[in-house]
Formats: sequence, C-alpha cells, structure tokens
Amino acid sequence: MSLNKVWMRRLFLGSVPILLGIAFAQATPDEVPCGLVTKTGKGVQLIPHQGSVQNHFSEGAPISCESMIITHQEAFWVKFSDQTVVKIAPLSFIELPKQGSGLFRIYRGQVLVSAPPGIETQTWSTPNSESIFKGGVAFFHYQADRRVTTVSSFNKEFQFRNKFNPDAQATVRAGEMSHLAIQEANVNPSQPVVMNQASVNVALSGLKLSDSDQNELLAIVKRVYQDRSKSMISEIEDWESLPPDSTRGPAESLAQSTPSKSALDPKETDFVNQMMRERVYGEDPGRKPASTRPRDDVKDGENSLVDEEKAHHQKELKKETKRIETEIDHVKDNE
Repeated sequence: MSLNKVWMRRLFLGSVPILLGIAFAQATPDEVPCGLVTKTGKGVQLIPHQGSVQNHFSEGAPISCESMIITHQEAFWVKFSDQTVVKIAPLSFIELPKQGSGLFRIYRGQVLVSAPPGIETQTWSTPNSESIFKGGVAFFHYQADRRVTTVSSFNKEFQFRNKFNPDAQATVRAGEMSHLAIQEANVNPSQPVVMNQASVNVALSGLKLSDSDQNELLAIVKRVYQDRSKSMISEIEDWESLPPDSTRGPAESLAQSTPSKSALDPKETDFVNQMMRERVYGEDPGRKPASTRPRDDVKDGENSLVDEEKAHHQKELKKETKRIETEIDHVKDNE
C-alpha cells in the first residue's frame, strides 16, 4: 500500500468520531419531530419553536414539537409517534406540546383527536378549560369570540374541568357533550348530554370531513347509544327479578306503610268516573252526582277541617275534569 493511501485511510478513520460527535450534538430534543403531516391544504402557517414560519408542506413532512399551527381555508392533519391523529379544522390555532409533556393548547377553533387506548395521558387545554384525555375519539372546540369551550366524547370518557378551579369539573362519558363558558373559577361545566346525529353533524361541520369519516363517527355514537340502552334494559330486568321489598328504600317502605291523606273519597271517585262515562259514551245523562255532605261519623269540631279538605279535592277534581273534557273535545274534532 502506498504512503498516500495509508495517510488518507488514517485521516478518514480519525475523523469519524468527530463527525459522529457533531451529528449527535446537533440532534437536540427540540429538533426531534413531534409528528408527521398526513393532510394539508391552502393557507396553513406553521410557526416552529426555532426557525422561520413555514407555509408549504407535503404529506409526510415532519412537524417539530412546540410548533404553533394556524389554519385558514382548509384543514391540517398531523399523526404522532404514539399513533394519535389530530385533525385541525379551518380557522383554528393550536400549539403542539413540548417533547414528552402531552400538553396541547387550543387558542381558537376545532380539533378532532383519535388515539389508541393506553397512550400517555394528554391534556387538551383551552383558555378556560382542561380535558384529561387517555385515548379514544374526542372533539374539542373553543369559540374565542364567546369564550365557550365545547367537548365531546365518542367512545371513552374523560374529565373536563374549569382551568381556574379543578373542583369545578364534569365526567364526559362516551357519547356525551359538555360546555364551559367564561373564564371564572366558580363556573362549572354544563351537565353532559347524550349526542345524537344532529349534534354530531353540527359539531363536526367545521372539520369538513369526508362522508365516510363522518358516517364512521356517527356509527360510533350509535353503538354507544345502543350499548347504553341494552345496559338499562338489563338493569330493569334485574330489578324485576328481585323480591318486592328489596327494590324499596327506607323512604319508599315508609310511604307504602303510611296511608295517604290525599286519597280520594270513593263517592268522589264514582262521580269523576260517571262524568267521564257520560262524556265518552253518553251513559245515564240524568244521573246526579253522589252527595258530598259532611260525613256523619265526624265530630262537630272536625267538620270545618273535613269541609276544607272536601273543597280542596272538589277544586282539583274540577280542574282534572275540565282537562279531560278538553282532551275529549279535541279528539272528537280530529275524528
């Protein structure tokens, strides 16, 4: 081997450690990609933690952690290493988390998040709320002009709380939606309500999803609703199989053992039944109502109280009779 070749070989081998050291020094945690672009469109701006603003992207392009994403005309989708997919609607503004922090910030707009079970806990934050997300499919929306946060869970519950008061929170279960308005510590999230096809379509309208994606989310909510119905039916069947006394609490048992003071007098019941028969069937039109004079077995000192009760019952009966007559007349008019 010539001297020139030996010298060049030694020079190359000696420079390898130096080059590797430089490469590792440059690969700082901040430069590790936070996710990859899976869908992009017009008017997207990305403000990285370091570097200049980016306006043009291609599918598969890396997105660095702590980047801010602003969308305008079209949606922007990002997929992370834990398989979480974040679909950002047009006219939205969000900030990606630091490496390993799991804290996403929504300053404006709508985001649909889907992640497999078992991911590291994520916190989806808006200016007035925090949602503790542990996988599944969820929707987050912050209306900056109204300062209202709306969240929806499609298939797995999560905690939704006031950012200024952790005790003011609600558990949003699968198939439910909740709201939080105004930046005050004493404001609680609204009682979660069950979603339906209309509320799902309204919530997701800004994301401009394909028909197949939209129908898939509707199917998830439908399955949740069906599972809830089956669960309720099962519970009712379990109640029916129990002994009669085991389904009553102490208050109900006491109510069963105590005679009702507001029970109707048999004569008054006959009178109401007779009035209904006359209106419906025209039976015994000349029959007079039973007498409502004071009972003979009541002492003189108690007659006034009995009369008061009778008058009250008669007043209620007249109201009920009038209501029934109105309903009957309505039925006849529609025949």
